[in-house]
Amino acid sequence: MAIKTCPTCGGANHENAPVCMHCKATFSGVPTSGIPGAPPTPPRPMFPQTQQMVAPPQTNGMATAALVLGIASLLFSCLTGIVGIILGIIAAVQING
Repeated sequence: MAIKTCPTCGGANHENAPVCMHCKATFSGVPTSGIPGAPPTPPRPMFPQTQQMVAPPQTNGMATAALVLGIASLLFSCLTGIVGIILGIIAAVQING
């Protein structure tokens, strides 16, 4: 690992540093102690290019209706519960299929 010396403050820096980490002076045209005149390596990307966006999970409207009807069956009658069970089964088939 080659060390670059800052011409302004004399601080030691990494060979590929674009600015001095001590005084923030730029290193335009200052050769490193390694290979003179070698172009600096580009910085690594902040985020990898292979990162994929994950879509948020979608809700099934029939499953939501089955939940609402199941809760409503506690207050009203078991007729809403039967419809809720049927909608729940259909929604489960849609989600798994």
